Amino acid sequence: MNQDRELALTQPMGKLFLRMAIPGIIGTVVMGLYNFVDAIFLGQFVGPTAVGAVGLLYVLVIMNQAILVIMGSGSGAVLSVAMGQKDHETVGRLLGNLIPITFLASTAFALCLYLFAPGVVQFLGGNGTLLQMAVAYLRILVFGMPFMATGAAMNMLLRGEGKMKTAMMIASGSFLLNIVLDPILIAWAGWGIKGAAWATVIAQIIYFLWQILFHWFGETQLRLVPEKITISTRLTTRVMKSGTPAMLMQLMSVIQMGVLYKVLAHAGGTDHLALMTSGMRCYMLVFFIIFGIAYGMQPVVGMNFGAGNYGRVLLAWKYFTAVSVLITLGFWILFMTYTHLIVSWFISDPALAQMGVPYFRILNFPLPFMGAIPTTMMFFIAIERPKPAGKLAIARQVVLFVPLVMLFYYLMQVKGVWLSMPVTDVLTALMGLLMILKEFVKLSKAKSPANFENKAQAP
Repeated sequence: MNQDRELALTQPMGKLFLRMAIPGIIGTVVMGLYNFVDAIFLGQFVGPTAVGAVGLLYVLVIMNQAILVIMGSGSGAVLSVAMGQKDHETVGRLLGNLIPITFLASTAFALCLYLFAPGVVQFLGGNGTLLQMAVAYLRILVFGMPFMATGAAMNMLLRGEGKMKTAMMIASGSFLLNIVLDPILIAWAGWGIKGAAWATVIAQIIYFLWQILFHWFGETQLRLVPEKITISTRLTTRVMKSGTPAMLMQLMSVIQMGVLYKVLAHAGGTDHLALMTSGMRCYMLVFFIIFGIAYGMQPVVGMNFGAGNYGRVLLAWKYFTAVSVLITLGFWILFMTYTHLIVSWFISDPALAQMGVPYFRILNFPLPFMGAIPTTMMFFIAIERPKPAGKLAIARQVVLFVPLVMLFYYLMQVKGVWLSMPVTDVLTALMGLLMILKEFVKLSKAKSPANFENKAQAP
């Protein structure tokens, strides 16, 4: 604890950024790509129906991720603050509390999916051959869900300790194993879509075991002690309160994407759906990168907040946010300058690619604003102030977005649909800025975490 804590409290912010944010970016991008590996190999070796079957089930993957995120993100936030406060008792109980809750919750979810797989797939829109493939894939995939959820939640807890490099290596190892196993089981063994599912399950189990081994033998304060694997109601409440905003982001994204694609399909048809899918790939790549920066910032803010170093708390947010904005500005310049070339990477039809250029620019014009959203949300999670973070998540993905997409569609047709998400991001960034400025005032007046908590709860 002492080394990670002291570095967070004393190391120059530039060095701390490199130590925390770079592994955070790599780990977040890797986990973001994890669920697309099967689709890539299935497209090459089986066919588009198999790709469609995997894509259809993605919403279920997100729901399982919501379980791990509420426990992993919440536990990581509580851990960082506890380390800053030198609260050894809380630090020692977090891992043993996280494992059984996450594993049991994910197991219950997986069991329901296994038992009702045909009905679930039909509800999601599957039929015919697609239905058969999706059910076959799902009934294998569920065996890995509890291991994936628990392993990833433990990985997020490890980030909260400040061990970003170790967390990145474990996540990347599982990802690379999945890449190796996919062609072997899909093509060489001839298992097709079932092979893709088994490759994912095996990689997820190894991911879980690797995390277990590190917590048993590695250099960490989060020791796996069988006697401490117990569920604490009080600690779980605190953890889930802190992790709720991150969970809401997972669940609300399903609603946001569902509404966006449904309205766009009605307004512009298959051409605009193809263009939006291509544009969102670039959009999400940037999103993964800046969220990696935010995850790297979280333990720095949390530990300094717990230690009462409020000046450094504010400095951390300013530094990490500034770098995040500069990175998004760089991508904005790239996307605006080489728009046609980038669109052509995803769209082979020259006429369709040319048509997509102005829409791609509309989608990505708010990138510099977007750079501040993840760090602001993670700032509130890191200081165990989940309400502002939750408000930002719900506002960005539902409360602001859904009315805007409907209004803009009515006023501007298909162009309005494309414009709705960028405008939502600008409004969310401004909303977050107002929230963070208000929080800065509270922090500047507070003398201790307890005093800050009292001020935060005051009407």
